[in-house]
Amino acid sequence: MKNKIFNKNEYDEYQRGIRNKYGMNSFVLLMILILFDALINSFFKYNWAMPVVKAITLIVIVSIYFITCIALKGAFVPYNMKKSQYIGAISIGVIGFMNIFLVLRAMKFYDKGIFNSEGLLADQFAVIINGAFFIYTALIMIYSYKKYGDE
Repeated sequence: MKNKIFNKNEYDEYQRGIRNKYGMNSFVLLMILILFDALINSFFKYNWAMPVVKAITLIVIVSIYFITCIALKGAFVPYNMKKSQYIGAISIGVIGFMNIFLVLRAMKFYDKGIFNSEGLLADQFAVIINGAFFIYTALIMIYSYKKYGDE
């Protein structure tokens, strides 16, 4: 599909432009989320998570936005994508499932939840959200390979 519309150089420039656009949008979104979190902490004295968990959660939210936007615009896969690169997507998905499985198993074994004793989101939540991010990335990769990869 893409080969009929663009030649290799045009397609590379198109991808670079889309990635730059949504990269800047993602950066602005991250700054807004950080500012919003700081305002909540300052004015309402409400802390919703441990500092590392906050950072990871905000970064994952912005990364999901970025990956989704560039995948839907056709800027996720290179021009000469081969079907053999499904293995990379499957590997990333397996890593995500392993993260979630191991954390849930450890939480059950140690009788812990995703909240710590002060009611804040604990480190386990960061690992679970990272696992979910890996799974989402694998699904987006497979979608992009099917839609824009070489037939």
